[in-house]
Amino acid sequence: MRQHEDMYINRVPNRNSPPAVLLRESRRDGTRTIKRTVANLIGLPDEMIEALRMC
Repeated sequence: MRQHEDMYINRVPNRNSPPAVLLRESRRDGTRTIKRTVANLIGLPDEMIEALRMC
């Protein structure tokens, strides 16, 4: 059975710091959803993050 994987950008609250901006991958394993962080995008400008989100 072929698994379907999706990539997306996720902003995660970070208490007293700015939110973390993560490039994540998710896939289904039966009834479970497995998420994996591929990259931390916090150093990129907002314009570049939005451009990646549109891809």
